[in-house]
Amino acid sequence: MQPEMESEETAELHRVCNLCSAICESSPCLESMFSLHSIKQPVKNARRVWETTKGEWWQFHNVQSLESSSLEGCHFCTILWDELKRKYGSNVANTRLNEQLYVGFCKVSLFGCEAMAADLRFFGDSHSIGYNSEVYISPARYRVDPRSLQSKAYCKMTTEALAAIIRTHLQHCQSQHRICNSHSDGILRTAEMPTRVIDVSDVNRPRLAYGTSIPSCEYITLSHSWGDTSISKLLSGNHDTWFLEIPSAELTPKFRDAMAVAKALNVNYLWIDSLCVIQDSGDDWAVESNRMARVYANAHLNLICGGLLSSDRLCSKRNPLSVFHCSLLYSRGMSCAAVAYRDPRPYKGAELLFPVVSRAWVLQERILSRRNAYLGGEFLYWECCESEDSELISETHNPYWLSLLFTGALCKRFLYQTLTGKYARNDEYHPLHDNWRKLVCDFTSRSLSVSSDRIAAIAGMAKAFHGFVNSPYIYGLWQRWPKEDLLWHRYKDGRAFPRPKDRTVPTWSWMSIDGPVCFENGIAAGCTVEGINLEISTIPERKNIFGEVEKAALHLKGTLIQVEVWEPRGQEGNLYTAQWKGCDPVEFIPDITLAPFETLYFLLLGQRTWGFGLVLSQIGLENQFERVGYFDYYIHSGQQPRPWRNGEERVVAIQ
Repeated sequence: MQPEMESEETAELHRVCNLCSAICESSPCLESMFSLHSIKQPVKNARRVWETTKGEWWQFHNVQSLESSSLEGCHFCTILWDELKRKYGSNVANTRLNEQLYVGFCKVSLFGCEAMAADLRFFGDSHSIGYNSEVYISPARYRVDPRSLQSKAYCKMTTEALAAIIRTHLQHCQSQHRICNSHSDGILRTAEMPTRVIDVSDVNRPRLAYGTSIPSCEYITLSHSWGDTSISKLLSGNHDTWFLEIPSAELTPKFRDAMAVAKALNVNYLWIDSLCVIQDSGDDWAVESNRMARVYANAHLNLICGGLLSSDRLCSKRNPLSVFHCSLLYSRGMSCAAVAYRDPRPYKGAELLFPVVSRAWVLQERILSRRNAYLGGEFLYWECCESEDSELISETHNPYWLSLLFTGALCKRFLYQTLTGKYARNDEYHPLHDNWRKLVCDFTSRSLSVSSDRIAAIAGMAKAFHGFVNSPYIYGLWQRWPKEDLLWHRYKDGRAFPRPKDRTVPTWSWMSIDGPVCFENGIAAGCTVEGINLEISTIPERKNIFGEVEKAALHLKGTLIQVEVWEPRGQEGNLYTAQWKGCDPVEFIPDITLAPFETLYFLLLGQRTWGFGLVLSQIGLENQFERVGYFDYYIHSGQQPRPWRNGEERVVAIQ
């Protein structure tokens, strides 16, 4: 079901010029692939220039007439015009105005399904057909949501247009999705309102209101990037006056857009972090950061502003003919037999369409919210606990394609599907814990404006997972699975940095370093270490049990051997080699930059086909160490290397 649209705000889709229609109706490639009809001779005005074993080329517009046809509303010409500018540069209309173009088709495989690449080139170009093409034609039964055959699409995503599209998704979600509408406390949902909300009942005169003074009701949240210091903020100095009115002149454009969208959806309350948390009060931040997970979990809907700048908006202009699928045979009454579209594969997906998803805070907000609407890009993308959807592609028809665009989507869905009771809480192998480690890998690959937020920006997700894994949590490690959570390291091709000086996190935790990390999966069963124990001293009056503690030393027993570090290897110094007497050198991955010829220790955690363990540096007393890396090595013929047989069994404390 599509929202009703005003004609003056929309563009007509699927209309093609006479030349495009003639070529598509005459192409043997399309005929053989889609079995549309038997072609006896080319339609008038369609001229096939040559044919190869890989495809065919047709005489097409010149550059000037292609641009004119696009401006006149030919949907397929608009897609090809964008492709021409991508391949030959945006100034192609000025430099090659009257040159003849040729359009070609060849069969390709796209996500395991047959498709056709549509290619453009000038006479004399030597590239093969389909080379570096990003326009595809598919049979509709494979790739196209029938809704994309709507006859019109919004040219300007006004607040009313956004609200109309969101309302369609909301109605479907509220009527069909049990998990999205559940109020289970296991996923942090309660009827609790935030401490402060923005009252937008009069959108021209918004004001702050205390959530405790409002009966429990629906509210909307906004995820966004702060961008720069010019963003609107709640401060101690304007706190009291904002309860009377928040001056519109002080609000950034995306905040005004969010208020207008909320009002258009008949929701009178909105929560925005920079406007609802006192930004110059450390005490208020400590309290509200602990409540933030529930704020997003309890929200009716989360709006995500896709841009990274404070000046970005939720509302945007677009050319629907560049964005939407074009049904090439729609005008002939053959429905959606062949459809052209731009390539939306993940290597040019989420980070370009909605750059804000590269932010670590936004990952937490996405996963905890029951419904997300991504705004400010070329099209609206929808994500909830049970499905992903968009204006272009439906999850029902393309679940794999949609999930690839946003790496956190599968994790979000899996988290909420645990409500079905499929996995018992006492399972030794708990799929939710595997999903936690995948989430950490995703989280650490994202950026933070303040690096010390590495603890707080994942605390809400830890709180949500805690309701299912039923285990104490400290600095990213679940005490129920300590072996698995210790087996992290930087990526081998990643760069090592000095340890952050503004962080008091114990070195055994991945939170103690900056940059992306990954885990060694499937080898924890080979761990031979014993007596893993955490000695924890909490901070007095600690407000967040998923945040910082005063001290967290890790005690464990294993085989320890002294080694000497050689010069770093690789262009970034991302790998080091260690040598010990009577054995070949072993390469290891440092957590941080190390000094050459430094004396370190290898702590063997276990071995199967591969031996693996932690690289330690001694500090202070004899058995006091800090973690500085991870190593593994291949065991030849199932034999333990001679040095390990002579290694010393010791109980060590890793600070």
